[in-house]
Amino acid sequence: PWYVVPDNGMGDPAVVHTDYPYFYTTSTSGAVQSFYWNWSAFTGKQDIGFPGSLNLSPVKISGNTAYLYGRDYSGNIWRSTRVSNLPLTEIKMVNCP
Repeated sequence: PWYVVPDNGMGDPAVVHTDYPYFYTTSTSGAVQSFYWNWSAFTGKQDIGFPGSLNLSPVKISGNTAYLYGRDYSGNIWRSTRVSNLPLTEIKMVNCP
């Protein structure tokens, strides 16, 4: 089945599973947002404080820990960390050549 993502996300979405499946997208206002799947709909919309990005990449590093990477409109790479179902933390720019 197809499901509607709130706020008409734009750009490339990203999905990663820690305790719940999490979905990330850039809203039409340019903010990166997080949703989780509650087994019937995407809910828990949260602006994650990540600069707007059209390219989002999740990387799962263990059973309940994952990173979300994205490139802002100036070309800088950003990363945040999700552990289990806790809010994203360590939102910071990553030095990449």
